[in-house]
Amino acid sequence: MKIPHFSLSELVYLVALDTYRHFGKAAEACHVTQPALSTQIKKLEDILGVRIFNRGTQPLEPTPIGKQIIEQARKALKEIYRIEELIVEEKRQHRGYLNVGIIPTLGPYLLPRILIPLKERYPELRLNIRELFTEQIIWHLKRDLLDVGILVTPLNDEELTSEPLFYEPILAYVHPEHPLAEQATVSLQDLKRSEMWLLTEGHCFRNQVINLCREDNSFIKGVYYESGSLEGVQKMVENYGGLTLLPALMAEGIAQEKQRYLKPITPETPLREVSLLFHPPVVKETKIAILKEYIQKNVPQSFLSPDIGAIVHWQ
Repeated sequence: MKIPHFSLSELVYLVALDTYRHFGKAAEACHVTQPALSTQIKKLEDILGVRIFNRGTQPLEPTPIGKQIIEQARKALKEIYRIEELIVEEKRQHRGYLNVGIIPTLGPYLLPRILIPLKERYPELRLNIRELFTEQIIWHLKRDLLDVGILVTPLNDEELTSEPLFYEPILAYVHPEHPLAEQATVSLQDLKRSEMWLLTEGHCFRNQVINLCREDNSFIKGVYYESGSLEGVQKMVENYGGLTLLPALMAEGIAQEKQRYLKPITPETPLREVSLLFHPPVVKETKIAILKEYIQKNVPQSFLSPDIGAIVHWQ
């Protein structure tokens, strides 16, 4: 059987075209002209003797055999890039890029804990960090636009692999005049009977709150409001009453005089499982291991065990 010969560049162009589903955008990402990319894709199709993309659709769609070819091309490129990583690791040169996606309800509260000590120890390691919703992180991982995601699991996706980092308690935050304000703790029954402010759709933390309280509304005193940030729902509680739920890392930043309005939830502390997420095969294993180490070093050590409460699913 004759083995078809094609170049590494052609595989790169092929994967880029599948990622962007547009010749112009793929060419821009590959730093070539659109005609050059189109020519290389046509050449690859001629070599293989099959049509990889159906050009009659907008956006472009791979043919059934094209999907299989593209999947193998992605795997092949990952293995090739892994060769470079092996050389870097052998020389113990912790340099180069790590492309990281992190959800908005984690980024502002986790990253300040780790970035300075990590950069002091590994000054040549460059972190490219993007704040994205969970579904966006998954999309980027599957197209190899991210090396790793930091988000909340469990996640039911057989294509991806997750590795737990820590287990973050979820707390109730109440207005000073709320009936629960004088209680040391609150129960799930208390929460189900209370008016609550929620994040907007798209945030996995919103889904966790709904799953925990079985309450899907954001109404209070005739107002309907959903916030895109945890600080937004915090301010609505402080200014208009009611309560909300907040993850512990964010809650640590609330002013000291307001900390007493943060209430542990009993009898079993609800937790969100924070994990690293990969799309195997993993290329930058050593860099990801460093990231994991510095995260686990710089969160409260009690968070490292799931035994402190019960994990709340968000799907």
